[in-house]
Amino acid sequence: MKGAGRSDVFSIAGLIGLLFLFYPDVFLARSAALPGDHWEQHFPWASLFFEYIRRGEWPFWTSYIHCGFPIAAESQIALFYLPNLALYLLLPFRWAYSYL
Repeated sequence: MKGAGRSDVFSIAGLIGLLFLFYPDVFLARSAALPGDHWEQHFPWASLFFEYIRRGEWPFWTSYIHCGFPIAAESQIALFYLPNLALYLLLPFRWAYSYL
């Protein structure tokens, strides 16, 4: 199997260009596609995760949800996913969340 050829690079660049053409607000972090559970559940958890990471803490437990909640056990925020950690440390929350 060969590496990525020129046609592969052009295809990927074309797809990214089309995504930017049809969804510029997502790329520019002006909005995000947040229907249903994503808006109600995942976005607040990701925001909480971001705040903990920015303070230099690991969000294993949070007292903000009911009488306490093991936020690290909730796999949807991907606490141990390295791209999450990198983007949350390097970018503002809206940009990192849009790109993830």
